[in-house]
Amino acid sequence: MDTHPKLPAYLKFYINMDIWRASLRHVEGALKLARYVSGKGTIIAFRGSFHGRTMGAASVTSSNLSFRRRYSPFLPQVYFAPYPYCYRCSFAQQPDTCHLECIEYLKKDLQLVIPPEEVSAILFEPVQGEGGYIVPPAKYVRALGELARNINTLLIFDEVQTGIGRTGRFLAEEHFGVVPDIICMGKAVGGGFPMSVVAARKELMQQWVAGAHGTTFGAHPVACAASLAMLDIIASPQFLADVEKNGQYFRSRLNELQKKFAMIGQVRGLGLMNAIEMVKQDGAPDSDFCGEVIHNMMKRKILLMKCGAEGQTIRFIPPLNMTRQMLDEVIQSLSESISEALH
Repeated sequence: MDTHPKLPAYLKFYINMDIWRASLRHVEGALKLARYVSGKGTIIAFRGSFHGRTMGAASVTSSNLSFRRRYSPFLPQVYFAPYPYCYRCSFAQQPDTCHLECIEYLKKDLQLVIPPEEVSAILFEPVQGEGGYIVPPAKYVRALGELARNINTLLIFDEVQTGIGRTGRFLAEEHFGVVPDIICMGKAVGGGFPMSVVAARKELMQQWVAGAHGTTFGAHPVACAASLAMLDIIASPQFLADVEKNGQYFRSRLNELQKKFAMIGQVRGLGLMNAIEMVKQDGAPDSDFCGEVIHNMMKRKILLMKCGAEGQTIRFIPPLNMTRQMLDEVIQSLSESISEALH
């Protein structure tokens, strides 16, 4: 992949990572790699996380009980740390003035509950997807990277939703200035063709000997060709810049709606990965109203999905080549749908 002639400067990351493995089980592969090269068995994941539905991935998923109910026992030695969900901070702090109490909570667990020398990996979504499209503070992500280094454990970023330009950067980690040891990619990485990728530093992949991991359709030539074609599009001039600008524009329009409708508790996102959280008068999550708005949008031929622990958040994940005219049409339909739900 690093020999692709049109590989732009922002993809030098892949030259450093050096080796791709195409697979349909990215998180499973990443966890296996971390365990194999570290010789350790403990995994730290995060509350509200979603990493997949297979047994290993479900073991590190906590966004909804439906993904876990009646499937136990799961992988042993999996611990869940609080995700930095600043809008509903578990520690009643504000992002600008907090002292990263959520990281301190994890550090205390590493003193009392989790032997740090047994941790193979910390698995993190740089923007939490199914859990509510939650954007963490950059200072938290940097602190998490420092913590991983301090306890000599591997840092895995699940970029299945956030990667391949979705947040206005090729990978969401670029927003935070933290380079993980292992990255999971999927969905858009195949340009619409079924494909997923586990990428890691060369010295890690070289320890994962042939036969230690494999898939029936790994490195499928048609999937790889589709991925290369997708990279040509992403690498075209101004593509990611336009995604970032259109995302900022869309959030500005959502912020206008927030001033108009008190039930929009928060607007959040990066690039064209955005969400609004619907709330009741007392600020509690409002899943019912959220569902009614989505139903009203469907009547207007616009399909949306809920996310968040209580289904209170509407996510917007349009095509990356969405025009501003189309975004304006979405805003107009959303305004009408909210008004209809109120009457």
